Amino acid sequence: MNIVSIDIGSYSIKCAAATIKGRDCTLTFLGEQELEPGAFRGGDFANQDAIFASLRELLSNVTLTGSHVVLSVPHCSLLHKTTVEYPGASLTEAMKMIHWDYIQYLPESDDSTGVTVAFSGRRHPSEKDTSCVDIVTIPEYLAASYINLFRDISVDIDEIDLSTFAIEHFYQMVAPSMGEGLIINVGHEYTEFGIIFDETPDCEGYLEIGVSDVIQNVAESMDIPFGDAVGVIKGDFLQDASGDMQEMVDEEFIKLAERICRNILKICRERYNNPRMEFEHCVLAGGASDNLAFNNRVIDRLQTQVVHTTSVPKVHMGPKVEGLAEKGLGKYALAIGLCLRQ
Repeated sequence: MNIVSIDIGSYSIKCAAATIKGRDCTLTFLGEQELEPGAFRGGDFANQDAIFASLRELLSNVTLTGSHVVLSVPHCSLLHKTTVEYPGASLTEAMKMIHWDYIQYLPESDDSTGVTVAFSGRRHPSEKDTSCVDIVTIPEYLAASYINLFRDISVDIDEIDLSTFAIEHFYQMVAPSMGEGLIINVGHEYTEFGIIFDETPDCEGYLEIGVSDVIQNVAESMDIPFGDAVGVIKGDFLQDASGDMQEMVDEEFIKLAERICRNILKICRERYNNPRMEFEHCVLAGGASDNLAFNNRVIDRLQTQVVHTTSVPKVHMGPKVEGLAEKGLGKYALAIGLCLRQ
């Protein structure tokens, strides 16, 4: 079975491909294609031509014919979420039953034909013999806009999944199974997160802050256009002998890390009544995962250990992936989790 996953973000499109034969799984491709600024915002396709061009370029590297193609939608697009408990059922049994049961758990105001549904199974946090399935609903108009976009370039989408389910699955694959864990996926406009207890996802959400805040602040400080500030963030213009620009960029990433950590800790205080949540392990993903200053601030603020991922247990790295994996897989966490969650 061949699987291709696609993660469309505000700044770029990422793709992962895997081949699964029995118990053997090989990650055969990882790639990224930049988007023109403003082409995609919060689930809206503002510039379809630019998106088409980037998709065609990126997907030319993978085999789509005969592959199961899955697409992520951001957590901010979520319409509704509920959890169904199955006492005495294994997780496999619960995941089978939910496909028959889910309609009765949708809000009365929803028409079951008007939404796309995604599921995520997990163990009950305190009752060992109970399995839980989270049901999420996504507006049908949004799903239709994605599907139609890909049809215009002759690509059929087989499945739509929620981005936070994907990053939580990535955490489960790469991080130690015991203890309290956290994954933070920093995007251009939004930062998504998942809280995991003993390998079981417990809470996920998003914050309306991201790398665009860093870019905007750099643009204002240097009095340069937003597009040029993107280049500064990427390191295109960091050749100054004094290192002043790099120091300024790092300071902005530290501010971003502080805001993210402060908001996540606030959520933990409210949800768990815990004034000082301690995460034993943290996986950083997305646009800020490569910035050392951001990493160090998260470590200091959360008193945690950041898991640097260069491999995925029980998953082989194909020849086209090995070089990227050595540099770190955090950037592609969502695409990988999406691909291997199937």
